[in-house]
Amino acid sequence: MYTCPYCLYEQNLAPAQRFCWKCRRALDPAAVAAVVPSPPETGNRAVNGLRLDLVAVPPPYPQGGVPEDDTRQRGGCLTTYLVVFTTLSVLDGILFILFGSALQATLAIPAWALATNTVGALLMIGCYIALWNWKSWGAYGLIGLNVLDLPLSVLSGRPWTDLVLTVVSLIILIFALSKAWVQMD
Repeated sequence: MYTCPYCLYEQNLAPAQRFCWKCRRALDPAAVAAVVPSPPETGNRAVNGLRLDLVAVPPPYPQGGVPEDDTRQRGGCLTTYLVVFTTLSVLDGILFILFGSALQATLAIPAWALATNTVGALLMIGCYIALWNWKSWGAYGLIGLNVLDLPLSVLSGRPWTDLVLTVVSLIILIFALSKAWVQMD
């Protein structure tokens, strides 16, 4: 039996295995080997003959994995981005679904563009939800959908403000993800 020095979980480990299944941390063999055994008279808590106060704890990201208690922090910029642009995508989807024929007549948008924009808005909502749940494919999907939306904005004859909003949202997304990317699954 081996007890993980980070979470104190007892488990059977192979001699070469240095990974705790409970806290998902890689156990550094050099750090574990460098720990001084605890003398029995000091009364310090020792696990497998190692003093716990001398164990070097590696940072939880990126090499240590995601802890079970999920202490990831999204940050204010990414949270605000996700809330605002999810709301805009929901409104965009509702607008295209309920008032599509009126928009098509007023703005002279082709029928294929109306269907494409509706599907794009629904896919973006799914990607925003995935990104909220720390899935990296949500970020890839949003970047891909925004890049795909650039030529569709020009070809469908939508107002130039849609093109500007797409470029601005793509820049904000990349900036907001720069700090949270290492925490993504």
